Amino acid sequence: EKHNSSLVAMNDLAFLLEARGKLSEATEMCERALDVYKDLKGETHADTLTVMNNLAYLLDQEGQGQKAEEMARQVLVGREATLGLDHTDTNTAVYNLAQLLEEHGKLDEAESLYLREHEW
Repeated sequence: EKHNSSLVAMNDLAFLLEARGKLSEATEMCERALDVYKDLKGETHADTLTVMNNLAYLLDQEGQGQKAEEMARQVLVGREATLGLDHTDTNTAVYNLAQLLEEHGKLDEAESLYLREHEW
């Protein structure tokens, strides 16, 4: 339990840093949190995938769009593998990736993901 609350605090601290305009520090904190989550819970644990999703967001905010997109794809693959195609969290991962792709001008792929999410 102690480990879990410390992990949650690391993730929360990353977003506090982001809110204070300390984006690179926030990204570093989230990367550290992700490493610990992977070590303690595994790569496909729901909590690990959530932190990975958060890191994708921070990377995108920091201008690292390609890295963010790769991470969002990993989240989607992980959610599909562990939760299946019809789970709410998988659907959220589809939507998040679609948004990222749209922001980066990959409109055809974004559209197909939005349609998939809509059909859910």
